Order: sequence, then structure tokens, then C-alpha cells
Amino acid sequence: MKKVLIVLLTAAVALAGYLAYDWMAVARKRADAPVVTIYSWKDAAGSVHFSDKPPPSGARDIQKTRGHAYIPPPLVIRMSDTLSEWFGKAKAGISTRSEKRANRKSGK
Repeated sequence: MKKVLIVLLTAAVALAGYLAYDWMAVARKRADAPVVTIYSWKDAAGSVHFSDKPPPSGARDIQKTRGHAYIPPPLVIRMSDTLSEWFGKAKAGISTRSEKRANRKSGK
């Protein structure tokens, strides 16, 4: 029993350490993320275009937006989002099954 507890505790500490490392690595990447400029414009036919390169001559309604390159969120956030989604689906499934069971009992 003591060995199992030690192994589980070691695994929990290792996981917490990795998640903290991942959080810091993503924070560092976001701080160093390059600034990106996105251009949007309409061509002669009226179609809207988006690009990271300046628009060609003859473009109209030019808009220039500055931002940072996309950096995926840390693993902790992705795990949290995935678990929330799974719990939501499980809750919806349980509600559906409960409604079907109640309808069968009532004869509907």
C-alpha cells in the first residue's frame, strides 16, 4: 500500500511539474511571438481578400490589422476545455436517456 501511494504521489508531482513547465513555455512563446500584419481589401470585382502581404495596386477599402501570431494555449487549458466538452456531452446524454426512459414508462 505504501509503495502504491509513493508511486501515485510521484506521478502526480511529475504531472504537476510538466504542466507548470508547459504553462511557462507557452507564456514565453507568447511574449516572443512575432507581430503579424493582416491586410484586407476588395478587388475590382468586389471580392474581399485577406493576406499578410500588402494588397496589389487597384485594391480598395484597404484595412490593416496588427496582432500576434497564434500560439496554442497551454496543455492545462486544452485539457480543461476538453473535459468541459466531455462533461457537457455526458450530461446531455444522461438527460436524453432519462427522458426516453420516462416516456417509455408513461407510454408516450
